[in-house]
Amino acid sequence: MNEPNWWVIRTKSKSEKKLAALLNDSGYEASCPTFTTIRQWSDRKKKVELPLISCVVFVKETKKAPNDLFLFPHVHSILKEFGKPALVRQSELQSLLILCGQWEDDLVNHENYSDYEPGDYVEVVSGKFQGMRGEMVKSQGKHKLYLTIKSLRMVFSILLPKSQVKLIAKNI
Repeated sequence: MNEPNWWVIRTKSKSEKKLAALLNDSGYEASCPTFTTIRQWSDRKKKVELPLISCVVFVKETKKAPNDLFLFPHVHSILKEFGKPALVRQSELQSLLILCGQWEDDLVNHENYSDYEPGDYVEVVSGKFQGMRGEMVKSQGKHKLYLTIKSLRMVFSILLPKSQVKLIAKNI
């Protein structure tokens, strides 16, 4: 399966959504995963939409040179790995978007995961996080699904019931 890759663009502070909209309007395919939370000020509470990863926008890899992105305002830099633009796979970005769509304080109830071992690679087959893939990890008698974006060196974790996951590979 040959899935598209995404470049990781570092933005200037608090301009992630603006840059993503500008890039999309200019013919690029850009994504800025966001979540909704409630913020409280001294006189009011308000729902606000915030980027999941601050100062980051993902842009689908194109035949155009990555340096062309510096023509857009709000672009600070392009994340590089070994001297080339760092790439995020489509499935990793899709998992982030699923996570953003289901953002809650207490995500999911958990059960006993006797069939899985640390390091097993699993996919969520039902529930709010359907389609996410990650590594199963034991922690204090509970299991967590770890979603790792290796090119960003970031980890997000969620608790899931055993009935919602299926094994893809043993001990990756």
